[in-house]
Amino acid sequence: MGWAVLSEKQNNSALRREAFIWLQSGLSHKDGRLALFDGTGQRVSPAVQRTAIQNGWAEGWFANPMRPNWMVCRLTPLGRQVLAEGNIVR
Repeated sequence: MGWAVLSEKQNNSALRREAFIWLQSGLSHKDGRLALFDGTGQRVSPAVQRTAIQNGWAEGWFANPMRPNWMVCRLTPLGRQVLAEGNIVR
């Protein structure tokens, strides 16, 4: 059985879908704080965080004192708007 290689466009689309799911976690917090872990208990991928930050949907908020290499993020107004419109995945 061979390994499937994702094109850059497919990989970007997958990251956007993951970011959409991750960003929804911030809607349940008044301050827009985003989860460090996904629904299965796995750490949210730094690539997902970078995708969201680069698109302006999330911003770094503060360093995690327990895990300095983990970034704590929150939703931006643009992130809330894009979630409301449901058009992150393109």
